[in-house]
Order: sequence, then C-alpha cells, then structure tokens
Amino acid sequence: MGLIEKEDKFLFGIEAKEGPFKGKWRLLGGKLEGNENAEEAMVRESMEEACVEVKVIDFLGEMKGEVGDIIVKMCHSRWISGVPAPAVREIKTLKWFTLEEAKRLDKDNISAKALDLFEKKQISI
Repeated sequence: MGLIEKEDKFLFGIEAKEGPFKGKWRLLGGKLEGNENAEEAMVRESMEEACVEVKVIDFLGEMKGEVGDIIVKMCHSRWISGVPAPAVREIKTLKWFTLEEAKRLDKDNISAKALDLFEKKQISI
C-alpha cells in the first residue's frame, strides 16, 4: 500500500468492495502475488486499481493491518504516467488531494497512519 504523489498531491480512491471500509477514502495497494516484493506489488496494484504508472522512491515503514493478521508495507511513490481511472470492482472514485486535504478525508486507519508516517519523515529530513 502506498502514497502516490504528483505535484505535491496524493491519489486516494473510495473503496467500492463490500466490507468495513466501503465508502471510505483509501490509498492504493493490495496483496503480494507470487514472488514479488512490496515495490513490485505497489507498481502492479497502481496500474490495476487506477491505470497509473508509478515509481517507488521510498519505504515509509510497516504496520499491522486492521483486518486479519497481515503486515502492511507502506511505500511512497511518484506518478510517472497515466490518467487515473478507477478499477470498478475495487475503487469507486479517484482524486488527487494535497496533504492538508487528505488529512481531513473520511479514510481508513491504515491510510491515516501512512499520512502520519509520511509527514513525520518529511519533517525529520
């Protein structure tokens, strides 16, 4: 899972799948497939969920997921190309937000924690 940044804005999508996060804004991401690492999964999931090409530039950390016993690895990526188009089965809407706008969104806790990690890392640099 991770932040996708373009011109100081971050891409969020509204969760479309049934579950505890349906209707909430969230960052893009998903499960590892096969032998891929977190960076490869972020690149693949960005294309699958939003039709955008990204390059992972940093790892923000990892945290325990909210559903099940999973560990979420959080990436910071830069947008390379593509016009965001939501994957209908997973994402209802996609939109770019500034950091301040993103903080005010009704979002899942993992996305909120990712924003906090990102902000703390930027402050400490």
